[in-house]
Amino acid sequence: MTQIQRLKEIYQLLWQKAYSKNEIIALLEPKVSLRQLERDLIDIKNSYLRPTEELLEIPNGKRMYYSITKRKTKKRKLNFDDFCIYDLLLNSENEVLNKKFDKQVLFFQNFKKALFETFGEHQNFVQKNIIYKTHFYELYQDETFIKNIIPIYKAIYDEKYIQVKQVDFDATGDNPELRSRNLKLKPLKIIFHRGDYFLFSHCKQNYKIFEIGQLMDVIILDKSFTLPNYQAVFEQEMSNRFGVSNNINQKLYDIELEFSESTGNYISKMKWHESQQIKKLPNKNYRLTMRCGINRELGGWIFQWMNNVKVIQPPELINIYQKIINSIHANNQKNNRLESINFFNKG
Repeated sequence: MTQIQRLKEIYQLLWQKAYSKNEIIALLEPKVSLRQLERDLIDIKNSYLRPTEELLEIPNGKRMYYSITKRKTKKRKLNFDDFCIYDLLLNSENEVLNKKFDKQVLFFQNFKKALFETFGEHQNFVQKNIIYKTHFYELYQDETFIKNIIPIYKAIYDEKYIQVKQVDFDATGDNPELRSRNLKLKPLKIIFHRGDYFLFSHCKQNYKIFEIGQLMDVIILDKSFTLPNYQAVFEQEMSNRFGVSNNINQKLYDIELEFSESTGNYISKMKWHESQQIKKLPNKNYRLTMRCGINRELGGWIFQWMNNVKVIQPPELINIYQKIINSIHANNQKNNRLESINFFNKG
C-alpha cells in the first residue's frame, strides 16, 4: 500500500466514526507503527482535508479519538465583484490578479479543490508541480486595468454605456480620432487574447477594440442598450480580423503564406484564424491560406517567423512587408530616435 492509499483509507475510516490510534492501526493492512500513524494524521490535517472539513481530536478518559467532520463556517455571501474576478481567473489564472485579489483567489482555489472527489490523488499531483507556466505575454502590473475591469464587466452585464476620459495609446492599431476626452462607448464583450484583456465596443458608428488598460477613468452611465443585438456583429468582426488589431480598411484579403518545413509543421498544429487552411507542399514546405483583413497583428505575427516564411499574396501585404523591412534596415544604419510609426494605419 502506498502512502496516498493509506491516507485515503484512514480518511475514509474517520469519516464513518471516531477511532483511537490503536483502533486505526488494527484496521489497517499492512500494519503501521504508532509513530507512522501520528505522522499520517498530521499529513491529513495539514494537507489532505477539503476546505469544508476538519479533523477532530475527541478526549474520552485516557484515550484520544479522531474523527473527520464538516467544518462549521459562516457562508460567505458572494457579490458582483466576486463573480467578475472568478470569471477572469477561470480564463487566465493571471499571477498579478492572483496577488491583487488574494481573498477571492483563495475562495476560488478552495472551490476548485472541492471539485476533486478523490482528494489524495489530486493533492499528490499538485504537490509535484509537474507543469510550469511561463506567464509569457501575460498582463503585468497594470493598475489602470485593475481599476477598469470591474466597472466594464458590470456595464456589459447591465447593458449600460460607459464614458472614458481619454484613450492612452492604442495597443491594437492607432485610433488617433479617438483621443478626444469623455468618449462614450457601448461595451459589448471582454476578449482575453495573448494574456491580456481587450474591450470590444461600439463607438461613433464603428466597432473598436481597446486594450482595457488604455482607457482612462471609466465610469458607467445610466443610458442603456440591448446587448444581444450585437452578438452577430461581434462574431463577424472577429472573423474579419487577425487577432484583435484594427484592419487597414474594410476589405478582406486572400492571405497566402509559405513556411519552411520545420516551422510549417509547428504552425499547422495551432489555430490562428477560423478560416485558415494549411497544406503540406510537394517540396515539404507548408502553405497557409486564410481570408481576413490586413492589420498590425498579422504583420508582427509574420515577422515572428523571421526567414522561415514568405508572403505569396496579396500584393498589398507584400508591399507593407517590404516597407517594414526597409524601415528596420534604415533604423539599424542610423542613430536616429525611434518613432512610433504604424505601417498598418488606414490607407
